[in-house]
Amino acid sequence: MNQSVRRISEGAMMVAMVGLVLFFNRQTAGMFEYLFYWLLSFPILIYTAKYGLKAALIPAFSMLVLSLILSVPTTVFYLVSALIVGLFYGCGVKKQLENRVLLGATIFFTFLSYLVTTVLLAQVFGYGSDDVEMLIELFQLLEISVPAQIAKIALWVSVFLALVMSVLEALCIHLLAILLLKRLKIAEIRTKTVIDLQFPKWFGVISIIVILLFLGRNMLELNSEAAALLSLAMLAVSVIALANGCMYLMCILLLAGRKKWVFILPLMAITPIIQYIILFFGIYDMLIGGKQILKEAVQNGTIRKP
Repeated sequence: MNQSVRRISEGAMMVAMVGLVLFFNRQTAGMFEYLFYWLLSFPILIYTAKYGLKAALIPAFSMLVLSLILSVPTTVFYLVSALIVGLFYGCGVKKQLENRVLLGATIFFTFLSYLVTTVLLAQVFGYGSDDVEMLIELFQLLEISVPAQIAKIALWVSVFLALVMSVLEALCIHLLAILLLKRLKIAEIRTKTVIDLQFPKWFGVISIIVILLFLGRNMLELNSEAAALLSLAMLAVSVIALANGCMYLMCILLLAGRKKWVFILPLMAITPIIQYIILFFGIYDMLIGGKQILKEAVQNGTIRKP
């Protein structure tokens, strides 16, 4: 098949896929856009990675026009956000940009989208209580005392949750894009292993400072808003340290040949008392570069892979 004909055919197929999703979303009263709108990034992402940005602009515009016909304004906004992410990511893959640039840009654009939907619109239409309730549940899960005036910092709560969701969605997009592009033989993106993911030492220092301030909050005589913000910072540090602690312990277990225990780690991370031990290991790894030490030990032959 002629290259030009193939490009047009594949572009039409991508537009049709998005149109089908938009129709399904309308029939289900917006269920898809609420849960999985980020999946709309992939048709244009794959097309851009294969044919480049210039060729992808026409299918992207066609998808936008289709959304104006089939969708409500909120869906159009979600699609525009997905198209921006897909175009940038696909273009970055085509130009062989580094993983951190691709992931960082995806987080940035996704965060902007969440800011508009969960912060700006919440201020206009007066919703946001769901965000507060979700955050309270997260506080309780990590056994952190819920600040009494948490509702007074609802705006910061929305921003915090928007950032968390942006990172999670960007990771999903990044990992799924790597798998799809490799499967379709469009591009093979080199990824780092868990042992290569090392937080900087300064983040460990900041984590300790936040924890100490949180433990001594009763002596600091903070006003209600400052106390709530400190609790929010403690929550952020706890989530990141727990995740890093799981990764660090995962490396140790894999090197020790205890693969079965790796699958139990996520459950242990939400188990009272044990989660504090994992959190400690997370901060310990940040301060001493634990995963880097393990990597060097493997390379030097001090530790042998099972």
